[in-house]
This record gives sequence, C-alpha cells and structure tokens, in this order.
Amino acid sequence: MQNTSHDTRSWSVFGEFTIDLGERLQLSAGLRHIDEKKSMCSRYRLPSTGGLELRRAPGAGADLQRQRRLPLGPGEASLRLNYAFKSDYHTLLTNNAFSKIESYVLLDTSFNYAWGERYLASVFARNLTDEDYFTHAFAVPVNEALWNFATPREPRIWGVEFRATF
Repeated sequence: MQNTSHDTRSWSVFGEFTIDLGERLQLSAGLRHIDEKKSMCSRYRLPSTGGLELRRAPGAGADLQRQRRLPLGPGEASLRLNYAFKSDYHTLLTNNAFSKIESYVLLDTSFNYAWGERYLASVFARNLTDEDYFTHAFAVPVNEALWNFATPREPRIWGVEFRATF
C-alpha cells in the first residue's frame, strides 16, 4: 500500500544589522536559521517532499563584518575583515551522500584606498584559513555511482586590484 500523505512544516529566521561604532567604524552582521520538519512521506514521491533536507539550504549561517575607514591624503583608506559561517547542506534533491557540503568558516580581509568615486586600489586576502571544501557537488543518480562532479573552493588567495569608473 502506498502512503501518499505527508506533513511538512518549516520556518525561517533571517536578520541583518549594521552598527556605526564611532565616526568611521562600522560593524555589520547577518544571521539565518532554517528549520524544516517532515513526516509520513511516500518513498515514491519526488525527493523535494520525500522527507529529505531542502537542497542548498544550510540550517544555520552567520556573517560578521568589521570595517574601519580613515581619511588619508587625497582619499580614504579602509580596512575590512569578514567572517562567514555556513552549516552543512546538500546540493542535490536526493540528498546523495556525495552532494553533502560540510559546514565551514571563511575569513576574508582587504585594505582599500579610494580616490573619490572614480578610483579604488585594494590589497586583499580571501579564505585566510585555507578552508578546503566543495562549493558544489553533483552526482548522476544511476545507483549513485555512475559519475560525480564537484567544484572545490578556491584556496587562500592574495591579490591586488585596481578599479577605475568612467
């Protein structure tokens, strides 16, 4: 006998705020949480309602950014530090084991110098802790073993950037 009844309940909380901590110091944060409860779903239904986790929906995440701006010569210098956390999630509807992205923390920073609205020079570092994980994973679902594809996170990167707006 096929059971086609299902009960899905979900709720989410998202919040963002920015605090100015003085004339040129700013703190920004964002928090998110997703909770989903499912019960009595038919195993013959589509995976999106089959008691599986939502695709690309981490249960929790947080971002924290601190930025300090200072007048310097003819322009303005700024130092930015960004911390981001994302809990584990699946990239496929079927919640294939290969599609699970483990939780991770990223730490980025940059030193910027802007001359008015036209020019910006930046020295930056991304993924300072050199986190090693996949950003996307895909598996061809023939017995979940035909082939798999994944895109790795960029390793720690240092760089210099110059922008001009015309």
